[in-house]
Amino acid sequence: MARSSRSTWERRVAALQRSGLTHREFARKHGVELRTLRSWIYRLRREAPETRLLPVRVSEGTCAGVEIVLPTGVLVRLASGTPPDEVAAIVRALG
Repeated sequence: MARSSRSTWERRVAALQRSGLTHREFARKHGVELRTLRSWIYRLRREAPETRLLPVRVSEGTCAGVEIVLPTGVLVRLASGTPPDEVAAIVRALG
Protein backbone atom coordinates (compact mmCIF):
# COMPACT_ATOMS: atom_id res chain seq x y z
CA MET A 1 0.00 0.00 0.00
CA ALA A 2 1.33 3.47 -0.91
CA ARG A 3 2.11 5.97 1.85
CA SER A 4 -0.57 8.55 2.44
CA SER A 5 0.14 12.24 2.87
CA ARG A 6 -0.28 14.13 6.11
CA SER A 7 -3.37 15.90 4.77
CA THR A 8 -4.93 12.53 3.94
CA TRP A 9 -4.36 11.38 7.53
CA GLU A 10 -5.74 14.64 8.91
CA ARG A 11 -8.93 14.03 6.89
CA ARG A 12 -9.09 10.40 8.00
CA VAL A 13 -8.70 11.26 11.68
CA ALA A 14 -11.39 13.96 11.36
CA ALA A 15 -13.67 11.42 9.67
CA LEU A 16 -13.00 8.93 12.46
CA GLN A 17 -13.99 11.50 15.08
CA ARG A 18 -17.26 12.20 13.27
CA SER A 19 -18.00 8.54 12.58
CA GLY A 20 -18.67 7.24 16.08
CA LEU A 21 -16.76 4.06 15.16
CA THR A 22 -14.04 2.51 17.27
CA HIS A 23 -10.48 2.76 15.98
CA ARG A 24 -10.59 -0.91 15.00
CA GLU A 25 -13.94 -0.61 13.16
CA PHE A 26 -12.80 2.51 11.29
CA ALA A 27 -9.48 0.94 10.28
CA ARG A 28 -11.20 -2.19 9.00
CA LYS A 29 -13.89 -0.22 7.13
CA HIS A 30 -11.34 2.07 5.43
CA GLY A 31 -8.63 -0.52 4.79
CA VAL A 32 -5.91 1.06 6.91
CA GLU A 33 -3.62 -0.49 9.49
CA LEU A 34 -4.93 0.00 13.02
CA ARG A 35 -1.40 0.68 14.28
CA THR A 36 -0.86 3.38 11.64
CA LEU A 37 -4.24 4.97 12.32
CA ARG A 38 -3.51 5.19 16.04
CA SER A 39 -0.04 6.55 15.37
CA TRP A 40 -1.54 9.42 13.35
CA ILE A 41 -4.27 10.07 15.93
CA TYR A 42 -1.69 10.50 18.69
CA ARG A 43 0.76 12.44 16.49
CA LEU A 44 -1.90 14.94 15.41
CA ARG A 45 -3.21 15.25 18.96
CA ARG A 46 0.30 16.00 20.29
CA GLU A 47 0.94 18.62 17.62
CA ALA A 48 -2.44 20.36 17.88
CA PRO A 49 -2.59 23.52 19.93
CA GLU A 50 -4.70 23.01 23.00
CA THR A 51 -8.07 24.55 22.29
CA ARG A 52 -11.23 24.63 24.25
CA LEU A 53 -14.23 25.82 22.31
CA LEU A 54 -17.42 26.72 24.06
CA PRO A 55 -20.78 27.27 22.40
CA VAL A 56 -21.65 30.92 21.92
CA ARG A 57 -25.05 32.37 21.31
CA VAL A 58 -25.55 36.02 20.47
CA SER A 59 -29.06 37.37 20.92
CA GLU A 60 -30.75 40.62 19.98
CA GLY A 61 -30.16 43.68 22.12
CA THR A 62 -26.91 44.68 23.73
CA CYS A 63 -24.35 42.53 25.47
CA ALA A 64 -23.78 43.00 29.18
CA GLY A 65 -20.05 42.54 28.67
CA VAL A 66 -18.17 39.62 27.17
CA GLU A 67 -14.86 37.99 27.97
CA ILE A 68 -13.19 35.71 25.44
CA VAL A 69 -10.17 33.64 26.48
CA LEU A 70 -7.95 32.62 23.58
CA PRO A 71 -6.03 29.31 23.59
CA THR A 72 -2.87 31.37 24.12
CA GLY A 73 -4.32 32.62 27.41
CA VAL A 74 -4.98 36.13 26.11
CA LEU A 75 -8.18 37.58 27.52
CA VAL A 76 -10.31 39.77 25.26
CA ARG A 77 -12.85 41.94 27.06
CA LEU A 78 -15.63 43.65 25.18
CA ALA A 79 -17.44 46.57 26.73
CA SER A 80 -20.99 46.43 27.92
CA GLY A 81 -23.22 47.52 25.08
CA THR A 82 -21.10 45.99 22.32
CA PRO A 83 -23.53 45.25 19.48
CA PRO A 84 -24.20 41.50 19.09
CA ASP A 85 -23.15 41.49 15.43
CA GLU A 86 -19.73 42.87 16.44
CA VAL A 87 -19.38 40.20 19.16
CA ALA A 88 -20.31 37.51 16.61
CA ALA A 89 -17.78 38.90 14.09
CA ILE A 90 -15.01 38.90 16.69
CA VAL A 91 -15.81 35.31 17.76
CA ARG A 92 -15.79 34.20 14.10
CA ALA A 93 -12.48 35.97 13.47
CA LEU A 94 -10.90 34.26 16.47
CA GLY A 95 -11.98 30.91 15.07
